[in-house]
Amino acid sequence: FPGTTVSLSCKDFQNPNFQGCLASFLEKASVESLGKFAAKTRKAGIEISEDRNTANPALITQFLMTLLEMNGKRVNLPVLRKHVKDDACWDKSRLPWRRSPL
Repeated sequence: FPGTTVSLSCKDFQNPNFQGCLASFLEKASVESLGKFAAKTRKAGIEISEDRNTANPALITQFLMTLLEMNGKRVNLPVLRKHVKDDACWDKSRLPWRRSPL
């Protein structure tokens, strides 16, 4: 937040073809490896993806807004700002949990 806001008609949203494509995109995006975008480190002379940091959620959220905008239209609404800590980490945690803007 602030981010892109999209308006989609109920008729378009309830279209079974649209819902099927949207569900397929979300399902594939939830399991897709983002190794190309992950932070890298070298261990034993080999470059590996750093698993302690999550990928930037904008890779999905901005792309999703673009897909929705193709079927609807961009609208300008008052900006909403939230103030929360970005990561939730525990003592010696290896994999922090990051809040999603959605």
